[in-house]
Amino acid sequence: MNKTSPNHPLRARLRRKPNSLTRFARLTPSALLIAGAASSALAAESKYYGLIDQYPITMTLSIEENGSIKGDYFYDRYQTAIELHGGIQGSNIHLETSAPKDKDEENFDGSFSTTVVADHSDNAGAVIPNDIKGYWTHSGKKLPFTLTLGPYEDGKLTCEEMSMQPARVFSEAPDLGSGRSSPLEVDYQCPQSLAELPFLQNLKALSDTFRSEQGSYACTGTIVYVQWRYYHFQLLEAGFAPELNLARIDAKNRARYRAATLDYLRYWSLESIYNLPYYHEYLQVMQQAETDLAAHYASRFGMDDAKAHAAAQAGVDLFLQRAAGAYPSHQDHTVAPLATLMFNDEPPTLDTVRKLITDADQSARLQALNAALGLGLSTDVVEALLESVKDVNQGDEPPLFFAVRNPDYIRLLLNKGADVNYQNGFGKTALYYAIQFNLPKSAQSLLDAGAEVNHRYKSGPEIQYDCRYNIARTLRSPLMHAAQHADTAMLELLVKAGADPALADGLGDTALTYAEENDKLENAAYLKSLAAQSQASVNQ
Repeated sequence: MNKTSPNHPLRARLRRKPNSLTRFARLTPSALLIAGAASSALAAESKYYGLIDQYPITMTLSIEENGSIKGDYFYDRYQTAIELHGGIQGSNIHLETSAPKDKDEENFDGSFSTTVVADHSDNAGAVIPNDIKGYWTHSGKKLPFTLTLGPYEDGKLTCEEMSMQPARVFSEAPDLGSGRSSPLEVDYQCPQSLAELPFLQNLKALSDTFRSEQGSYACTGTIVYVQWRYYHFQLLEAGFAPELNLARIDAKNRARYRAATLDYLRYWSLESIYNLPYYHEYLQVMQQAETDLAAHYASRFGMDDAKAHAAAQAGVDLFLQRAAGAYPSHQDHTVAPLATLMFNDEPPTLDTVRKLITDADQSARLQALNAALGLGLSTDVVEALLESVKDVNQGDEPPLFFAVRNPDYIRLLLNKGADVNYQNGFGKTALYYAIQFNLPKSAQSLLDAGAEVNHRYKSGPEIQYDCRYNIARTLRSPLMHAAQHADTAMLELLVKAGADPALADGLGDTALTYAEENDKLENAAYLKSLAAQSQASVNQ
């Protein structure tokens, strides 16, 4: 049997006393229901944290259906387990240690409140002690003790628990489940979470936009639910215990990981002209978020400037990781030095570009050309890069897509042999982007070069198994795109070029539906007038 540890902070001269458990057991009914709870299963084991006087202790208790208890406890300072046994009746509890004949046992006598284990937990429905209070006695000493159920023991984690004991909550690694379900019921919407702080909402929304988890389960799988839970648990930690979040990764590795992640997002931005503005917006929003979060940490946690800024970077990195996801780390998903040069705050000189072109392969040159076009760099830099690229008709979205904001760029690409009807993986051509950004001059340049005004997105069967895309409306036409994104001037331009207002997409909707569903009232009125004119012609 275990005896009182030599390091026991409350050790006293031991004298043998009558066994109080024997007396207590006579009062315990054979079929005890905790605190009078009817037909509830009992938890196999629960962990409690608390104090004997001012000394921190940890206690583990296993309660049987007949009310008997086995377990142990230790003083946090020494970590030496001391065996316990005892019982409960109603809301009263008695525990005592096992001791040799010439030693006195320690006794815990108190009362408790109860809680019910959450439905998703292993011990669902069990009624277990929650807060236990009473007196510890040993060899004439009598001291108050308090115990609180561990934050994970009842299968529920509340904002109050996170606020009261953040170090204990977040120093453990809870099981948040797999797929849709979790054994732990967590309040993810605590106002202290980074996910709920008002000044971080833009960063949160952009990160979710980057991640883009919409789509069928065949593509995303149920793992997205798991990832969401762990992501939001990290945001809770960074809100309640920012120093713990900061300590997860050392400063050197954090800086290296951030640089690699930002490089991947830069690579992602060059995958589509649609992505590029989001990348620049993300950098700006991220920078402001760090400033605001550092001020928040300094105010709420009393951090000095250096620690507050370091903790803010660690907090913002959680959103950055969310945005990038499990990004590929191999060389094919990085930005070549020549393309990286285009992103510098100070535009590169023509001489510098020409020097780097010499050592760059065709893939790097193409990537740099897309960057220069998308970022609107000088024509001489664009021409130098264009001259170095052998084939401009390659990639999911080729250089012509990145040129749509500038008719002069379009002309250069067309002269180089760009295919004006080159389409990406789901059937989008450069004309759609000119329409989407409401650029009538660019749209006219493309139409003059032979862009198909009634081109269609691919059909559902063609792309239904391609998880790169989440296209709800297949067979979309340029006029439908204009009805949703542009103005009546763009609609008139397309109709003049031969766009057919009667075309229907994969859901059977025409351009008029696109205008109406997106509150484009003037576009809808224009398209209705076309329909009326068409009907009048038929009637004649």
